[in-house]
Amino acid sequence: MDVVWVLAFFVGGLAAGRALRGKSQVKTWSEKVMTVAVFILLFFLGVGVGRNTELLQRLPLLGGRAVVLALGALLGTVVLLALAAPWLMKGKEGRRK
Repeated sequence: MDVVWVLAFFVGGLAAGRALRGKSQVKTWSEKVMTVAVFILLFFLGVGVGRNTELLQRLPLLGGRAVVLALGALLGTVVLLALAAPWLMKGKEGRRK
């Protein structure tokens, strides 16, 4: 799929979301559609991985690297959030209610 189409659908979704903002029926419906779409995408991702024999053979090695990468990303996120939280929360103490 061409990048232009991906961006066009994204911008179209942004415009639709902005136009339909505040309508609870649309929110409920769109959340259900997104959930189903994610499950369909995950299914076809599994089909693609299952058909790739080379990838399946390398999965233990790739899985270990993926765990290390995910843990590093998680740790980096937590550390940066801890460092940035005081700056982000500055002046917001009185607004929480």
